[in-house]
Amino acid sequence: MAHPGDGPSPIVAVRSPSALSYARARGMVVNDDQWPAQVFDADGLSGSGSGFLIGPDRVMTAAHVVDGMARPTVRLPARPGLGEVPATVEFAGPWQRDGDGHGDVAVLRLAAAVDVTPARFAARNALDLPRDLIVMGFPATPDGLARIATVRATTARFLVEGEWIQVHSRAAHGPSVAKGYSGAAVALASSGEVVGMITAAVGADRLGHMLPVTRLAHHWQPLADLLPLGPLTAAAHAELRRDLAAVPVDRARTAAVRVVDEDGGPDPDAGALAAAGTAYEVAAYLAEGLYLDGVSVARIAAVLASFRQALRADAADDAAPPVEEPVTVSVQVARSGSGQRNVLLGVRVRHGGRALAEVCHEVVARSRLRARVQEVLPEAIGGHVPRGAQVAVEFILPRGSLSMPVDTWTLGVGSVVQVGWRHPVTVRDLARAQQRVPDWEHDRRWTVLRTAGTTDEIVHWIGCGDTVDASRLAAMFALHASRAMLALDTPPEPAATHPALRAAFDSGIPAILWRRSPCPPECPGSSVPADCPGRRFRARMAGRIGAGDWMDLPETVRRLRSEAGVTDDDDHDGHAVTLLWDPPGQRPAAPPLRMAGTGRGAA
Repeated sequence: MAHPGDGPSPIVAVRSPSALSYARARGMVVNDDQWPAQVFDADGLSGSGSGFLIGPDRVMTAAHVVDGMARPTVRLPARPGLGEVPATVEFAGPWQRDGDGHGDVAVLRLAAAVDVTPARFAARNALDLPRDLIVMGFPATPDGLARIATVRATTARFLVEGEWIQVHSRAAHGPSVAKGYSGAAVALASSGEVVGMITAAVGADRLGHMLPVTRLAHHWQPLADLLPLGPLTAAAHAELRRDLAAVPVDRARTAAVRVVDEDGGPDPDAGALAAAGTAYEVAAYLAEGLYLDGVSVARIAAVLASFRQALRADAADDAAPPVEEPVTVSVQVARSGSGQRNVLLGVRVRHGGRALAEVCHEVVARSRLRARVQEVLPEAIGGHVPRGAQVAVEFILPRGSLSMPVDTWTLGVGSVVQVGWRHPVTVRDLARAQQRVPDWEHDRRWTVLRTAGTTDEIVHWIGCGDTVDASRLAAMFALHASRAMLALDTPPEPAATHPALRAAFDSGIPAILWRRSPCPPECPGSSVPADCPGRRFRARMAGRIGAGDWMDLPETVRRLRSEAGVTDDDDHDGHAVTLLWDPPGQRPAAPPLRMAGTGRGAA
């Protein structure tokens, strides 16, 4: 199997009108769409592939197409007057070189916006019935022309490896998906609306792999605002998502059953409603997954309108109770896929397991990470947190960055107020947060921590001079099932490989506390003097963290940080202290093979 974007495809002037004429000759409605793109490296150090314009200054393509490109460049063959447009990799999915096709999607930001109408997307259930599809790609050809292959989806009901759909060429002869097609949009021949993107090809069998729009949006979440939903346009769909962000899913399930019954429609599938994790997912099921083919668009639109009205009436009848659980502002930093100098930053607001808002999802220079977070935090808190609610801030970081002093960052550029003074600030391990399978041991130890009394032996301390062996420490945790927290007198550096963190994570320890200031050279080993700062920290903190409800620990650390700011004492317990706090229920499972949906068109 080959990635159809691999290889040294020559960079040639593509005379796209000929390709469009070829399409029309085969009875396709192409509407003079000008959004197909060719993606290549201006330095010639990498092969080329395809892409498609999704906004005035954004092009979507496959991650493996731009992997290794020194100077990504885009050409829109239907608009030769635009020339070669420089681009940067704004987002790259989790695709890896080892052949794992998961997340093989990237988004390029053009150096300048272009006056070209972007691609339009089809509804997510557009492939429920067999449809003729077209793919415009840029293979290496003697005449330098683009090629349009006609394909069909072998089955749109199943996602192979939970990720892609197999497509096959309709004809025994003529263009088929091959090298040069990676990143190309797969569109409905009848309308030109995009249903997916090519990521790989099996040339001998005239087959290809297509990421459907649902998976593209899963990997690059801003795409969701560009997709229609059943009878709703992309703009109306985006408005619906925003309106339903804070609606409890149980209320949405009840409203859905009621409005469908009033409409006389088919009974909603109980399993499909139970699988919907948000009110928006309930609405998506109503829009695309419940009604049979042939039901008028107007009827489905009326059901959605009744659904929204029912939710508004319920909210008016049942005023929202005071927010007891803190609203969490979650700041996630991950690999960007565009080099070591950049990171992928995501900032979201959630409450009680529900997403309230996605504030940003972007690639930023590593050198600007602190400044960008300080710009976004006031917007996240002031614009998306209900008035009067308590706020907690968590940073989800790569393991090697867990000791980053994020609590000392400020609430706004130029502000003197550290976020850790005003709000509880904790960290979580990125790899652990992205874990796809349940960790029952972690959940059990969290229950131990939540229900523990003040005299229970919950904390295991590691002194600044202690030698740590990961296997021995893991065995100790297995022996003492009541241990639910690890505390260290000195920073666990390097965090990426420190044996204490490795043993704690592997053993399901949900809370870890440590000083970021190292002990001085004179106090390691068993002969630690009484004036060692690590020992003083341990003695004082042992009394503080076990004196009340263990669930108050983030707030306890916040108060200590504020006190340290007042005293300006480097030896204060709140100075340079990190708390890793990992509540359960934050790691969604992702089975390797699943159906694309339940019922007709559910996604």
